[in-house]
Amino acid sequence: MVEGTVGSHHKEGSSKMSEHITICAGIDTGKYKLDVAIDRCVDQLQVDNTADGHAALSAWLKWRRVKRIGIEASGGYEQGVVAHLRRDGFVVVVFQPAQVRAYARFLLQRAKNDKIDAALIAACTAAIKKIHAPPDRKLLGLTSNCGPSSRAWPQPSANTETSPNGSI
Repeated sequence: MVEGTVGSHHKEGSSKMSEHITICAGIDTGKYKLDVAIDRCVDQLQVDNTADGHAALSAWLKWRRVKRIGIEASGGYEQGVVAHLRRDGFVVVVFQPAQVRAYARFLLQRAKNDKIDAALIAACTAAIKKIHAPPDRKLLGLTSNCGPSSRAWPQPSANTETSPNGSI
């Protein structure tokens, strides 16, 4: 240390990195039930996939200091709980089923039931490094217009000229 200075740029112990842990949970969604697991923890929960169940789930997750929650897209059955948890301030990651299956293959995991799936989704959630912002709530109503037929090429209108073979 230089004489006349207070402290040093290289304090003892500063080479140690402080560990920041984000507690993650995974939810396996069913039409009527939600199975929940916390990454690297034996605590599990099953609640109804209803508004009351969502409220109980949120309280349970807050009590365990969970910050990030992963859930597999499941034919729309996940939408209510995702909206509820985001309103309550949780970071919610919605995975496509193929992503969760690929992660299970990576871990060489073959066993499958709702509790195991919830734990797998929790581990997958903890493993991701980049989290994308959720979609704008104002645009969610437009998703019904995004079916396979809306992605097809536009059909010629009455005022579009076509060649004799039907091409534009």
